Amino acid sequence: MPLTVAGAAPPPGALKAGVPAMLVRTAGGYALIGFDAAGGRLLRTRVYTLVGGTQYVQVDGGAPTTSGATSASPLDQSVWAESEVHGGGAGGSGCPATDGTGQSAAGGGGSGAWAIKRTTAAALSGATVTVGAGGAGGAAGPNAGANGGTSSVGAIVSAPGGSGGLPAGPIGTGNFIALGGAGGVAGSSGDINLPGVAGAAGAVAGGQGVPLPAAPGRILGGYYGSGGASNSSSTSTAAKVGFAGVPGIVIIREYA
Repeated sequence: MPLTVAGAAPPPGALKAGVPAMLVRTAGGYALIGFDAAGGRLLRTRVYTLVGGTQYVQVDGGAPTTSGATSASPLDQSVWAESEVHGGGAGGSGCPATDGTGQSAAGGGGSGAWAIKRTTAAALSGATVTVGAGGAGGAAGPNAGANGGTSSVGAIVSAPGGSGGLPAGPIGTGNFIALGGAGGVAGSSGDINLPGVAGAAGAVAGGQGVPLPAAPGRILGGYYGSGGASNSSSTSTAAKVGFAGVPGIVIIREYA
């Protein structure tokens, strides 16, 4: 028999078998306590990552596994869910070769965007989890880095990857920079949506100068969704391959 209090039924999915719930008298009638994401008990945390092109999932801090690594399906007793996504970082550009007088620079890749969305746990059913890949570094020479991939949980929430870095040079005189790639554009599907950060510029001083402090040869990315490093070359240096971006990450938390 359906449960009603003062003629009103609880929200759909609020009552689950085996999950305690409490009815509390309020000034306006009654409230059902313990089923929202803000106050409900955390039941499970899944962390999805991409390693060597293979997607893995860790459940509650356990060992990474490929089993269920693309599935968002919730526990039967879960009521609310929080899906957090970070897009993949873009690759830095390749660095052009230089002769006895010229210098060159390579811009770093932009980081991926970030978003978070709260939904009912039921919304996760059948949703596919995708972790955005890190963009490849540009081929040796004046070649842009590849864009990072989009991380998503079905059609619920997504975060785009960053844009690849751009090369500059070689040039013999004057200061110049190679532009870093733009950060991932903020999406519109999350409750909170943040854009990625632009990649660091590769910078050099002209003539017989050395790389400027703004880009001392190589600035490394390392965190999930970060862009590939910037780079620069002084005189008489062979072309360099760009640095790859770091894959994104997806985290799903389920609440009673």
